[in-house]
Amino acid sequence: MSFQKKIIVTTTPSIAGWEIKAYYGIISSHAVAGTNIFSDIFADFSDFFGGRSGSYQKQISAIHNHAIDELKKKAHLLGGNCIVGLHIDHDEISGKDKSMFMVTAMGTAVRAEKLQPQDSKSHEKPLALAATELKILSRKKEIIEASKSTEFSYDETIWQFITEHQVSEIATCIVKKLHESNSVEHGLRYDIEFQETSEFRDSSQRYFLSLSSEKTKEILYNALIDTLNIFDFAKDTISKGQLLDYNFIKQMLESKNFITQKQALSILECDKDVYTKEDIEALQQIVLKIKSIFLVRVNYVEETSLLSNNPKKKWVCDCGKKNDNATNNCSACDQDIYGFTTKEVTPPTILNLLKNQILILEEYLT
Repeated sequence: MSFQKKIIVTTTPSIAGWEIKAYYGIISSHAVAGTNIFSDIFADFSDFFGGRSGSYQKQISAIHNHAIDELKKKAHLLGGNCIVGLHIDHDEISGKDKSMFMVTAMGTAVRAEKLQPQDSKSHEKPLALAATELKILSRKKEIIEASKSTEFSYDETIWQFITEHQVSEIATCIVKKLHESNSVEHGLRYDIEFQETSEFRDSSQRYFLSLSSEKTKEILYNALIDTLNIFDFAKDTISKGQLLDYNFIKQMLESKNFITQKQALSILECDKDVYTKEDIEALQQIVLKIKSIFLVRVNYVEETSLLSNNPKKKWVCDCGKKNDNATNNCSACDQDIYGFTTKEVTPPTILNLLKNQILILEEYLT
């Protein structure tokens, strides 16, 4: 697959001229040679440095390349575009008078972005274009124009191209399709023929994780602020890419839409790629916002029964149902006094999480 050519592999823990934005963990692969490779080699040791050695070198190189290609596939599926810390081990597996030569390749899948030179000349247009680059730009322009049509189809070839070449210009079109398909699934729209599949969702996620982190955050967070119906997809992508952004969270909390505010709380369960001292103040501000926004949303009434003259305190849910004061969630709609159901992330849960994060950051970074 051509995407493998785009994945950088290095034995070092970093890449010169690149900044690592997200770590996806250690990945490994195995490749096995034909049987009896060692016995064949040593049986003809006198000729090892002669003509036969070339064939063995080619075989070993082929095994290495196969193992590394498998690593690239795994990194790509995780959303990575680089593998750092590559390490290769060689083993002989013997049994029943047979032996196999096994290569194990290991590394860390990461997403990295190329650092832009601070020279003003970097913004100047190139003086020449290679033929391959011209073809890529032509194909890119063709896809961007075609994506504006509601009949545009995202096949495997399209996904591969826009992911490899980070065609961010069609990101909003993909978000719109995700929104439309989710609206159909939840019964909100019936006039859209497009039906989202798990393959489309997975391909969309790999695409967004291939873009720069800033571009992905801009697209996904703004879609949520605009109340597009892509929350599950957005949160999962933000979580996998470690794309938590406190500035966008503040914007969501300041929204007049209660659903958007609740979604901001849920996204706070995700992680950033790196935490700094500046995040302490940002977290403290978010804690204050949460306390001021998520207040009691119900009214309290007192009722007397025929069996008792003592008034009984009840709370009236937004749905109109009266609930006993000792009841945490409405028996009709499952909402609590703050407007959260038992399946949603509540303010106390997030406040506890944020306070613990602040304490740890203060302890280690100040």
